[in-house]
Amino acid sequence: MNLEKSKKTILAVVPATVEVSPKKLAVFLKEKKVSVTTQLEAEKLTGLLVGGISPLALINKGFQVVVDASALEHEFMLVSGGQRGVQIQLKAKDLIQLTNARTADIAE
Repeated sequence: MNLEKSKKTILAVVPATVEVSPKKLAVFLKEKKVSVTTQLEAEKLTGLLVGGISPLALINKGFQVVVDASALEHEFMLVSGGQRGVQIQLKAKDLIQLTNARTADIAE
């Protein structure tokens, strides 16, 4: 996700069964507008292949992370391990803490 005002890139984490709501994310971030990057743009920005883009692999890479609030309803969650086909199970609260993420209702 790209922020219109600051031109920063946000890593939004939502369940695999839903999509990020740019409108909800913009409201949460107090931005006028956010846009979803293309797969190619996401790969260039992260250095990771789509299907392997992970908040864990991007720690200390300058990405602001926003995790959908539904993660707090579960003790554990699966996230990409930074490579296609590699999944890591960890506590939702640990992912939020490790990535210094904020949580909000950002899914649709």
